[in-house]
Amino acid sequence: MKHRKIKSEIAFYLQNFDQIEYREYVDRQTRDCCRIIEKESGNKQHTDYFLNYYVPKVKIYDILSNDGMTKLVNSLYKLSPQKYKVFNVLYRKPTILHKYDYVHMQKEHCFLGRLAEVQFIDSKYIKSIDITVTQMNDIYAFVEYDISFSIMLNEENRNQFIIDYLPQITDDDYFESFNIDGCHKLEIIYEMNQNYFEYICQHFVTSLFFSETGTKRKLLSIVYQIRKESIDIDKIYLGDNLCISYYNKDQNIILNRNYDSTKYVLLSGDNEVPKFDISEYVMKYGNIFYLRIMGESELTFFEKEYSKYVSGRKKIYFNREIIKLFKQVRSFSECQPLRGSEQDLMKDFDKNWILYKGNNKCRLKDYKYIKIEDYKKIYEEKYDYMEKMAEINYTKSNQVIAVISVIIAILAIICA
Repeated sequence: MKHRKIKSEIAFYLQNFDQIEYREYVDRQTRDCCRIIEKESGNKQHTDYFLNYYVPKVKIYDILSNDGMTKLVNSLYKLSPQKYKVFNVLYRKPTILHKYDYVHMQKEHCFLGRLAEVQFIDSKYIKSIDITVTQMNDIYAFVEYDISFSIMLNEENRNQFIIDYLPQITDDDYFESFNIDGCHKLEIIYEMNQNYFEYICQHFVTSLFFSETGTKRKLLSIVYQIRKESIDIDKIYLGDNLCISYYNKDQNIILNRNYDSTKYVLLSGDNEVPKFDISEYVMKYGNIFYLRIMGESELTFFEKEYSKYVSGRKKIYFNREIIKLFKQVRSFSECQPLRGSEQDLMKDFDKNWILYKGNNKCRLKDYKYIKIEDYKKIYEEKYDYMEKMAEINYTKSNQVIAVISVIIAILAIICA
């Protein structure tokens, strides 16, 4: 049912996107947005809206358990040699007799390295995907998919990229649903266009490789937006006070996030594609850094899965699904003090970055967020509840099995 709805929405988008009415709407929005922002906010200084840019790459981030890493490594060996060239796979192919521990205890140190490079042979748009892996904690690996484009995607190429790949979307892809039956048709098409690009990039992760949650939710992503002109932090518009930006003083780049905590853009000038990698921060600070950027999203996803059991729609038994939930709870209840501490992260951040809410500077330690200790407390409480409920249901199951066994034994005696 969901798949049919998404397909109908995609058909709606493809049918209406290239209409003259919609193109005029986009031109009008682009022309008027700057004037409206300046009028409503009184903004006269920050008038650089970073409009003319191209996209050279997108990075998608995921977390995988040891089982997930096994399936990811296995997927690299299954890619068609007619379509892809796979180089420098870090691990050997797992077999039935030989399985490997890709995720294990690493407290004082942590590995960071390239898992593989996948080159596309005949793709019009994609040049390669570099896969980097580090370990976030004792349960999850942190995986980065660096998707490089063979052409620099300007607005026209980006739109055509969406049109060309939308027909390939399957049930294994996460796509948000839109209300295409509403009265604001042009606004909906515009919103679909803004979201579809990253959904399609995530499609490569879920279709070519493996993701434990990428079919159910939007993964963390960073879209690189590059332009010819330099960046002047005192002139560029960073959004309203709900938008968060991180400005790197040395590289003169901006990492910007709007209302969606999973969607980031990296702004860079001088036609320079900067070397920036959040995997290094995850390697150094583990949960402390990851929960800073993805804590709210992870908690929202957990609550959605957790509510199935609290509401009684599902019983808590020791099956594969509940074990995954147990792993998630246990993973995010760790603070990992032996790796970089939160105080170390603050010092590291203040040395290289400046935090902005809208265009106003803000100290990282003063920025309101859910602290690591709060996450730890939340997940520990849920873990205790799930563990007790699982034990109760396990006891009930054993009692039922015992009663059935007695009945079978009595019937066997009677029949004899």
